[in-house]
Formats: sequence, structure tokens, C-alpha cells
Amino acid sequence: MSVLKGELKVGNNGSIELRFQDDSNESKTFGIGKSILTASLYKSHKNNPQALNGLDVEFELDNNQPCRVREVGGIFQARPRPKTVNPNVFHNPYNFVPALPRNNITGELGDRKPIGHGRYHANHWTGRIAVKLTTITPLLIPDASEMEEDAQGHKTFPTRLDAQGKPYLPPTSLRGMLRSAYEAVTNSRLSVLDPHDMRLAYRMPAQMGLEMVPARIENNEIKLYPGTSDIGRDGRPQGPMYAAWLPFYNR
Repeated sequence: MSVLKGELKVGNNGSIELRFQDDSNESKTFGIGKSILTASLYKSHKNNPQALNGLDVEFELDNNQPCRVREVGGIFQARPRPKTVNPNVFHNPYNFVPALPRNNITGELGDRKPIGHGRYHANHWTGRIAVKLTTITPLLIPDASEMEEDAQGHKTFPTRLDAQGKPYLPPTSLRGMLRSAYEAVTNSRLSVLDPHDMRLAYRMPAQMGLEMVPARIENNEIKLYPGTSDIGRDGRPQGPMYAAWLPFYNR
């Protein structure tokens, strides 16, 4: 890559422009990020952005994009990589304060194997949290299911309403706020996370679905219900898809 010369212009908000003339003597201006500055220029911009205003620099073009910006006659030096963080150290994502080790904490606030929410468990609590919410600033509750779009592609979303015609705030929005506050105050994790050694769901290909035969356990034996079709050697039905006849009751 050829080396070109240009001039840096720094705005009042710290934004950087690179102005130069290409091989055809055509003036060009590119907005650039700090990441392509050499380490010394990056540090100068961090301490005093205006110190780079009007500075003559050298740079290179990669796919017509400026890169490796450095002082005239200088050598480009990449910024040192940030220090790595021990992945075993837990940082609370709500206040970014490192959590203290919990190895020696016992009792009700200690860590234990999560209890599932699939059923009620003996010697464990269940309940609900009643919340009264007062909005202080305007609150937008769009109803995406009732969205309308005009000929110009402008989308209009009405307010989401409940069965009584009142604005409806999804409970999941409140649950997220309560969960954040609870985890920040107790410095804990509210979620119930079982091991992820099994996938939550799997949608098989349509061709494999044709080989699924309804079955039930009768007298400790598996009885297949292929319906009106015979089971082929490849597992697929020799006719309509497999189906089981199920009795129903008239009320």
C-alpha cells in the first residue's frame, strides 16, 4: 500500500476528519475513528482532542479507506491490547462492582442447586409480587399486532389495550425491572438455570416427520397406530401420513 499525506481536522465534539489529495489531485475528506490512529496520536486525542487539529499526518489506503494514520515520518504503532480479565470473576452487570467471593457463604443466602419451576416443591416458597406503578414521564406502549402502514411505508402503532380498553403494560417489562433491582440489592442471580447439556427444542426436517408413527403403551407394550397406511421399509407411510384414531365424548 502506498503512503499518502493529509491533514487532521478535529471538531468541537472530538470527531476527526482526514483531508488529503489523491493521486488525481482531487481533494477528499474522510471521517475516521480513533481506532486507526497510531498509539501516540490516540493518546493525544484522549488527553486533548484539539491537539490534533491541523496536524499533518501520513496514512495508507486499504480498499479506498484510510488506515494506519501516523505522524509524518513516523512508524505506525498499534495501541496495546487491554488487559485480559479472569473469566471466573463475576461482575454484577447492573452496577459493574465486582462481587465478593461466595464460597464461604452458607444459609439462606448461600448458593445451592437451582430448584425448577415446573411444579411445587415441599419446604419451598411460592407466591406473587403485587406492584403499583405510577408513570412520571410519557410511556409508549405500542401494539405491534395492530400496526398500519400507509402508501409511503409509514407505520403507525396504536396503544396496546387490555380487555377493559385501558393501556396495557406487558408484565415482562415490569418483571425485568424487578429482577434487576432484586439482583443488584441481594448481589445474587434470580434466574433458574439448569445445565444446558440438552437442547430446549428441535424441529426435525419434514422428511423425518413422515416417519413418526403415533404410539401408546398398552399392557406394558408399545402399540403403533399408523392409521390407514402401512409402514414402509424406509419408515415412511405407504399412503396418507400416519394418524391415530382418538375417541372423543359428546357433551
